[in-house]
This record gives sequence, C-alpha cells and structure tokens, in this order.
Amino acid sequence: MNACDEYAVKALRYLDGDLRGKELEEFRSHVDSCANCQAHLEAEAALSDVLHGSRPLYTAPLSLRTRVSAAINQHAVPGTAADGLYASVFRGMRERFPVALDAS
Repeated sequence: MNACDEYAVKALRYLDGDLRGKELEEFRSHVDSCANCQAHLEAEAALSDVLHGSRPLYTAPLSLRTRVSAAINQHAVPGTAADGLYASVFRGMRERFPVALDAS
C-alpha cells in the first residue's frame, strides 16, 4: 500500500466534509502536490455529483428504511473514521427519508 492509497479513502471523507483540523490540512497539502490524487479527487467529486443528482428508481419500503437506519446506529463506533462515514450516510438518509428515520 502506498501513501496515495490512504488519501484515496480520505478523498471520500473530504468530499463529505468529514475531515477536520490537522487531518484536513495534511490532506489538502498532499492533494496540492500530487497530480494522481488531484485527478482521483476530481473523479470522485464528479461521481458524487452524479449520484447526488440521481433519484432512486424505486422507493424502499418504510420497514426497510427503518431497519437500515437502526443498523447504521448500531454499528457506528464513536471516534472512528467509520463513525464519521456512518454519520454522513445517516445525515443523507435523514434528508431523503425523514419520516422513516424519525420513527427509529
């Protein structure tokens, strides 16, 4: 695993606004000096824009949405990168399916 592999994962967290402090500074510094990571970040941003702009073909049943939100809450480990990821996913789900998630 090279140094850029770590930054590829952090690119997703960066796009979700999940990097803070020293971690954010180090990420920006690396991307500013690495053409490969710049290209990767641009590609992830473009994909993210497409995904955020698309709509699901079908709406999941309320029972499934409730189970998914419960699973996210159950598996989030406070203080870890995964916790931030789950928080981002949960935030997005809450915006799209407020009724289902408020019931959980």
